[in-house]
Amino acid sequence: MKKLATYILAGALAFGTVGCKDFLENPRQGVQNLDNFYNTETEITQGLMSAYFWLSGDDWWYKDNFRFVGDICSDDAFDGYTDQLSFTLLSKFDITPQNEWLEYEWIYSYKGIFHANIVLEKTEGSPVENQEFKEQVIAEAKVLRAYQYFGLVRNFGGVILLERPALTDEVADEQASLGRSTEAATWAFIERDLLEAIEVLPTRGLQDPNEIGRVTKGTAQALLAKAYLYQQKYQEALDQANAIIQDGDYSLVPDIEVLWDNSQRNSAESVFEIQTSGDITFALGTSFPTVTGSRSSKNSPSFYGGVVNGWGFNTPSSHLENAFEEGDARKGMTIIKHLDLLDADGNPDPDEGTPYYAFADNETDGSNASGRINRKMFLKPSARNDWYGNDPYQYKILRYADVLLIAAECEVRVGAAGRAAQHVNLLRERAFGDNSHNYTSVTLDDVLNERRLELAMEGERFYDLKRTGRMTQAMTDFVNYNMNNNTDYDAGNDKGTLWDESKHMYFPIPQTQIDLSNGAVEQNPGY
Repeated sequence: MKKLATYILAGALAFGTVGCKDFLENPRQGVQNLDNFYNTETEITQGLMSAYFWLSGDDWWYKDNFRFVGDICSDDAFDGYTDQLSFTLLSKFDITPQNEWLEYEWIYSYKGIFHANIVLEKTEGSPVENQEFKEQVIAEAKVLRAYQYFGLVRNFGGVILLERPALTDEVADEQASLGRSTEAATWAFIERDLLEAIEVLPTRGLQDPNEIGRVTKGTAQALLAKAYLYQQKYQEALDQANAIIQDGDYSLVPDIEVLWDNSQRNSAESVFEIQTSGDITFALGTSFPTVTGSRSSKNSPSFYGGVVNGWGFNTPSSHLENAFEEGDARKGMTIIKHLDLLDADGNPDPDEGTPYYAFADNETDGSNASGRINRKMFLKPSARNDWYGNDPYQYKILRYADVLLIAAECEVRVGAAGRAAQHVNLLRERAFGDNSHNYTSVTLDDVLNERRLELAMEGERFYDLKRTGRMTQAMTDFVNYNMNNNTDYDAGNDKGTLWDESKHMYFPIPQTQIDLSNGAVEQNPGY
C-alpha cells in the first residue's frame, strides 16, 4: 500500500483511511474509514464530493496554478510578476524534469484519479439498493477521472492508467511496477469512461435542481468532443458537439459583461464549472482573483468598494490585445491595461471610469510583464473576501461557446463550412452587439482565430496551437513582434526563443516519479 502512495504521492485518502497496518494493533474507535463507509446514499455522495474536490484542491498551487500554463506557454500571455521560478521557466520553455509546477500537476491529477477510483470501487460494492442512484454516481466519477486524464495526456502524452485504488498491499504492489501506457491507449481510456457515462447521466434540462454544478450528459459529451478533436477524429467530435447543440440545454449568455461578472453561477452557457463558496468556514473558495490581480496599491478601495490588488501572475500580451478588432467587446472583458478606465465592477467605462493601475508604482518597476491583467479572473471587491484563497469565483472548465467552436472547426475540416459560419456568427454577434461583423463563410484560419479571441486567457491557446501544428510559427511570429516591432510595455521580451518543437510538444515526466518507479516510467524524448 505504501509503494503507490509514494509512487504518485497521493497518500492522503479521504476520511483518514491510510496508515501503516502495524502502527496500532488495536482498531481506532470513533473513526470513519472505508471499511464502514459507503453504506448509505449520503455517504456515497460525500465520497463522490471528494473526487470533485480534486478538480481544484484547497489552495492555489494544487490544481489551479496549472490552468495558467495554456496561456503563458503561448503568445497570449507572460508569466507576470512572480517569485515562482518554475512557473517562469515553463513560460520561457526552459524546462527540466525537476520543474515543481509539472510535479504538482502530476501529483494532484493522480489524487483526483485516486479518489474517483475509490468512488467507483466502493459504490459498486455498496449495500445501497437504489441502483439508479449508484449508476449515476459511477458515471459522474468516470467523467471526473476522464477529466484528470485529459489534462495529463495533453501535457505529458501517454501516462500510467489506474482503474482501481490501491487500498490493499496486493493492488499497490501491482500498480507500483506499472509503466506509462501509450498516448493512444490513454485517449482510448478517456473515451471509454466518457462513452459509458453518457449512457447514464441526465441532461442539464433533466438534472435534479439540487445537483446543479455536477457533471451532466452534456459535460461528458463536451469533454469527449474535445478528446476527439485532439486526436483529429473530426467527425466524431462533430457528432458529440452537434448532440449538445441539438439538445437545446445550453445557450450563450447574451451580455458578455454578465458572463464574466460572476453573478450567474452555472449559467445557461456553463457546461461545467468548478463550484466555490465564499464562506471561509469551509475553505472552498479560490485564489484566482488574487493570483492574477494587479500588485498596485493605487487602485482605490474607496472607489471599488474593497481591495482589488493581487500578485500579478499570467499577464496578457499586447500581441493578444492587437488581435481583437475595433468594437469587439471581448477585448475589454479579457484584458485590463494599465490606466484603462473602469467602473466599480471592473468593466470598461471610458466616459466616467477611474484609471486602473496594472503596475505597482510605475511603468518601469518590473511589477507587470505587459502592463495588463486578466479581466476574466477579476472579481469585483464586493464579492471578494479578505482571505486570498477563498474568493467565490467559479472557474469555467467548459463553456457552450467552446462547444460551438469545436463544431465550427470540425465542420470546416469535414467540408461543411456553411454551418460553421452560423456557429461563429453567434459569438461575433454577442461580441459586436449586432450582425455587422458576421461571416458569410469561414475558413479554418477564421475559426481558429475566433477560438483564440473567444477563449483567450482561459488556458486553451497553447494546446490549440500544438494540436493544430501551428505552435512553431506562432512562437516565431511572437518573438519577431516583441523583439522588432513591439512598442508597447512588453517590447523586447524574448519569450519563445527557446521553443523546440522536437522537445516541447510534451512536458517532461517529473523526475521524482521516474525515480520512485525504479525506471518503470520512461521519460519523454529530449529531457
